[in-house]
Amino acid sequence: MLATSYRYEQNTDRSWRQKAARAQVQKIKENAKTAERENTSRLMLKTNLAARWMEKSEDAHHSNCVKHIQKEMQHELFLARTAAISVRRVSLRKQLESEMVQYSDELQRLGKAFFTQRT
Repeated sequence: MLATSYRYEQNTDRSWRQKAARAQVQKIKENAKTAERENTSRLMLKTNLAARWMEKSEDAHHSNCVKHIQKEMQHELFLARTAAISVRRVSLRKQLESEMVQYSDELQRLGKAFFTQRT
């Protein structure tokens, strides 16, 4: 009985083992392809996330630059206004002094004077 079953096992076992080995090799190839696709997908996801982050970072940087430029412009306008006001004040002082001299000369010709109150 041992000889018969050994022959049977030997004849049928090879084809079964070969089929199993082929199936296993095929499964290994499929698993490698799947793993490669997953790695590619993971890499693309990381790349896309980094690109989105960079884009948002650039947008935020651009908006901060715009705000900074606007603040600088407002500060420059403030300085320009104060400079214009000081120039106007000096000009008005000179005009008032010249008018005062002119009026005092006029009043002196008429024999009159400005009233100044002593404190």
